[in-house]
Amino acid sequence: MTKTISLKHKVLWGILAGIAAGMIMGAVGYTLHALGIMTVSGMKLNASMILPSELMDTNWVIPAGMLVHMFFSTFFALIFVFLAELLKYKNYTVLGFMYGVIIFVVNAGIMAPLMALHAPFWNMPIKGMLSTLSVRLIYGGFLGYYSGRWVFSDKKEKKSAAV
Repeated sequence: MTKTISLKHKVLWGILAGIAAGMIMGAVGYTLHALGIMTVSGMKLNASMILPSELMDTNWVIPAGMLVHMFFSTFFALIFVFLAELLKYKNYTVLGFMYGVIIFVVNAGIMAPLMALHAPFWNMPIKGMLSTLSVRLIYGGFLGYYSGRWVFSDKKEKKSAAV
């Protein structure tokens, strides 16, 4: 018998899984940037999507960068939740790692170059390409793990139905 998970449950816990995975990804990305391994600041890159250029050297960069990062983290998480449900593949962490590769290709190969944020990953130095891939793998892996525990768990569905 296949269990039915409510839309409200999938959206709520999917968003929370995305926020948690996004926070971990952001912390790792920030650390890689601070160590000089990741040459592009994800915070500045994200902020540049919504801030005018004259505000890019102000205190607005961090909140704007976090806002964009959390938006994309939750957006991609919700897509993952509905794709995982369609695929019916129960190893959510493995599925999350595969999803991280897809996000890497879409973000670093299509979206960022189209938005003139940076070169496509195949034109990046190897260090930049690997660090960009690694943070997306980290995001995908944690997103899959948290989705399996929170979104697709019988325990969470029973608790949220009782509330």
